[in-house]
Amino acid sequence: MKGKVLSLLYCMFLYAAQLPFVLMIILSSAGVEMSDAATGAVCFVCIAFAACAAVMIVVNAVVAVKYNLIRGVCPYAVTFGLKIALVPFFVINFIVWLLIYLATIHPVLVFVMALFMAVSVIVTYIFMLGGSVWNIAYIIRRLIKNFKVRYIFFLLMHFIFLFDVAAAIILRCCEGGVGAEETGSAPQPSDN
Repeated sequence: MKGKVLSLLYCMFLYAAQLPFVLMIILSSAGVEMSDAATGAVCFVCIAFAACAAVMIVVNAVVAVKYNLIRGVCPYAVTFGLKIALVPFFVINFIVWLLIYLATIHPVLVFVMALFMAVSVIVTYIFMLGGSVWNIAYIIRRLIKNFKVRYIFFLLMHFIFLFDVAAAIILRCCEGGVGAEETGSAPQPSDN
């Protein structure tokens, strides 16, 4: 239950961080002039919600590790749902950053564009990892209990963009659901 609530909060903060930028781009495309104060406010709101999402990554990681040490509940269904829910976020994220890059195409702004690219890649990667912390903690626990090569494979997939979604789907469909070890009601992940 904690995983669902924390993952939902994380998802909400990410979308809340993105929404003001999307609205600003739509308004700019429609020819609406925004004052510097309004633009600054939009940037502040985006950064504030992105900071909240970053805090939620840390909270999710701490709770996931603690929860897995105590209970060992399989989080595959929660991570699967979160990854699917965040697909539109990452598509829009790509479009927003692309528009920012296009706005900085100018010989004088080349260094600014390089900075924007570095920031966008790092921030997007951190947010991608934030959606995987429950599965990562669980897979590490499974590796410690019973070393299997496939756990290494799935663990590595969670660190590669797009493969993380594939790993979440495969683990959910082939390995079992939430509560598999705790209640025995869902299929047990096999150790073969």
